[in-house]
Amino acid sequence: MSTELRPLSEYETSIKQIQYIQRIWRTNKQIRTQQLWNRLLAVYSHFDEAKSAKRRFKLWNEVISSEKVYGEGLRYVVDVYKPKLLKSEAVSAQELNAIFQGVQEITNISSELYTQLAKKVLPTTSGAPIGKVFRDMLPFLKMYRPYVVNFETFITSYATLKQSKKFIETEKELQEQEGGKHLNLGDLLITPVQRIPRYKMFFDQLLILTPNDFPGYEDIQVVHQEITSLCDDINESKKKAESIGHTLRIQRQLVGDYGGLLGLGRKFTKEGAVQLHCISDNPGLAQQHVPGPLLGLTGEYYIFGFDDIQIVAQRNVKNKNYQYITSIANEHISSINVVVEKPGACSMQLAFKGCDAGVWVYWITSSTEETQGWVDSIAGEVGKQKIPITSDFDDQIGVICAVLGPMRISSPSINVDGDGGSPKPSLLRGVSGKFRSIGRARATSLNLRESGDSGSGGSSPKSPRRSRTGSDSQEENPNILSPNLLSPREEKKRSGSLKKLVGIFKSS
Repeated sequence: MSTELRPLSEYETSIKQIQYIQRIWRTNKQIRTQQLWNRLLAVYSHFDEAKSAKRRFKLWNEVISSEKVYGEGLRYVVDVYKPKLLKSEAVSAQELNAIFQGVQEITNISSELYTQLAKKVLPTTSGAPIGKVFRDMLPFLKMYRPYVVNFETFITSYATLKQSKKFIETEKELQEQEGGKHLNLGDLLITPVQRIPRYKMFFDQLLILTPNDFPGYEDIQVVHQEITSLCDDINESKKKAESIGHTLRIQRQLVGDYGGLLGLGRKFTKEGAVQLHCISDNPGLAQQHVPGPLLGLTGEYYIFGFDDIQIVAQRNVKNKNYQYITSIANEHISSINVVVEKPGACSMQLAFKGCDAGVWVYWITSSTEETQGWVDSIAGEVGKQKIPITSDFDDQIGVICAVLGPMRISSPSINVDGDGGSPKPSLLRGVSGKFRSIGRARATSLNLRESGDSGSGGSSPKSPRRSRTGSDSQEENPNILSPNLLSPREEKKRSGSLKKLVGIFKSS
């Protein structure tokens, strides 16, 4: 039995024509694009090496000229600032040694590096020996490490001297010599700190612009790796020195019987004011295993955070110190729950050996970002122990917030980098978005459940979801072409528009 094919309507014919024209247009576009790209590559390949050589020439000339200016500034510090400040009696010899420690050695290194660059690289047109010059100087460049690590001490001594009127006048007078072309002492002292990162930036660019078969490419590659490693090593040493500095400062500020908790082996992560509240589902059993001060925590405290322990103290505004209360070891924190319905709140479940009672410490701060910083320092990349993090609703949070009340102390926290304000984004930021969406979904389900309970028959008068059949699906996606759902007038109007499109494609 043969079936007779239905002839296409005018509308369907127009659709077929548009689809055919679009396929041809895409194919031609791809061909034209590839042809244009091939022509560009053919033209550019002749100038690529010449452009790279020009940029390399400009780069190593900038390094040599900047090394000259940098060395002149350090020489001015050693030959002018140091002896004349000593003669002026504006600063003692001990204070001078604290400020200028290591400057003489770095000045000698810079002077030797510039001499070698001017002798071996400057006369050439390719700059090929530059990698060899820096490679020979690598052992001496490592002497920058102690200067950078101790720079905070130098600059603190300098800031203390800046409070002296005599020192300010002497410094200004020395700065204005030689036409005022030199920076003040503080700006000159910071240039060695910036020098190694500038060498790294230079070799980053030089390595990209240098072809593999270029003379001296291996030297450039080795210097790039060594200077990158030196930068990382200096940063790590600086972080360790800062952590030790924080620990020594906390030792001076903390009073009470805290034993050997502040050993130098611990790594400082964060500090700041928080609200704490400890609860247990079996207080009698918990008292046998959990330290008493920990179970009694309720109110506002000041936390000194380390990579393996959190020290809880209370601020004494009058004496400007902190009274030790108790400590929370990170190994006792079995999980952290970021409370969905209360921004800036989380609860930490504690687990103690031989104790079956559930113990939770609620940790409430002034903002979500602040809580994120604490979770990062305890369970994130900074902390030694990886602690699972969840985000869920909490029935207790409303009562606990009512008991604690608003925070009275609004002081900026200090994180592992030493800056106040927002903490480092790491673990919780990537997770919190997901948990917020989970929270919104649960909140929606709760609202739907409540609305479903009200009304007759347990069903809501308004359905929150649209049916995906019939006219509703068409309303959800108006871009679907379905002639059966159009009125004759609408179909005629759309056919006219399609004819115009076909004419435009044919003419192009």
